[in-house]
Amino acid sequence: DDSVEPTEGVSSTDIPPKDSVEVDVEPRVISRAEPRYPEEALRNGLTGDVFLKVWVNKIGQVRRAYVESSSDPIFQKPSLRAVVQWKFEPARFKGNPVDTWIHIPFKFRLAGVR
Repeated sequence: DDSVEPTEGVSSTDIPPKDSVEVDVEPRVISRAEPRYPEEALRNGLTGDVFLKVWVNKIGQVRRAYVESSSDPIFQKPSLRAVVQWKFEPARFKGNPVDTWIHIPFKFRLAGVR
C-alpha cells in the first residue's frame, strides 16, 4: 500500500484539493520521527529515496500521506510510518490556519555512503 490515513472519520469533502491550496505561510515541522531502516535493505546495502505528498491539517497533524515516487518499494512503508508521527505548526492563509498538502523527501543512506 502506498498511502496511509492515520485518522478515522475523514470524509472526502474534508480533504483539501491536492494541488490548489493557497497559503501565505507553509507548515513548519515541530517534531519528527525518523524512519526505520529496513533490515533487508541494511543486509543488502541498499540506499534509496522516497518522496511523499502529505496532508497537514489546520491543527498541525498529518491526516494522509501518499508515496509520490520512490527508488525502491522497500523504503515506502518506513517513510509513511514515520511521517504520520510528525507534528507541524500549520500552514496559514490570511493569518488563519488552513489544511494543505506538502512534499516531504526521505533519504535512506548507509553510514559512509552518499
